[in-house]
Amino acid sequence: MNKKQLHELENLLSEMPGDEVYNLEQVHGMLTAIVIGPDLIMPSEWLPYVFNRKGEMPEFDSMEQVDKLMPLLMEMHNFIINKLNTKKFLPLMGHQVTDEEKKSDPLPWCKGFLGGACFWGEEWLQEEDDDSELLQLITPVIYFLDDAETGKKLRRGKSRAQIINMEKKLIGLIPYCVWNIREYWRNVQSGEVYDDYEPDIEDRPLKIGRNDPCFCGSGKKYKKCCGRGMDN
Repeated sequence: MNKKQLHELENLLSEMPGDEVYNLEQVHGMLTAIVIGPDLIMPSEWLPYVFNRKGEMPEFDSMEQVDKLMPLLMEMHNFIINKLNTKKFLPLMGHQVTDEEKKSDPLPWCKGFLGGACFWGEEWLQEEDDDSELLQLITPVIYFLDDAETGKKLRRGKSRAQIINMEKKLIGLIPYCVWNIREYWRNVQSGEVYDDYEPDIEDRPLKIGRNDPCFCGSGKKYKKCCGRGMDN
């Protein structure tokens, strides 16, 4: 999917009526979660949720609008699969520009991803074991959600500079987590024991192993600190 197609899809989504329509980054996040999940989800199931939370197809202005929008959404779906298969996946994130700096804005992508994760079923949402592999892997995504308890706990007692550095590392972890979530669900389906999967990505973003010291500086292992629900 080239830049021209991405720009066209962005414009088409912005023209759709309603305040629940996903933007470009949210669609990419949602489709990423769907692609790496445990089951094959048909386009007829996920397409309506691009436009509203009820999962109802909207009324389009014309068939021309449909003919332009639908192929681009499917192209993004296939684009994500291709990037995963060629080991070049990266989340699609925009930027925030302030007086001080320009930085990545992961919130829309993360919101979309959690929306797509709803297609994984309800069991994982009720997971009680903070040491579960899936909850560890999804931590960098949950952190950036509005008012997420995970984020509040991680930011507590840290300076602005420490928070900025921590958030850069968390964003860098997301591609690695996406790879491992896909492998997690594949192993669940096959009945095999899950083990860390290391994608062969050149210049792969920061990887934190389960037994490595947590990046927050607590001195604890990652699996016993930020990777286990942030219970201090």
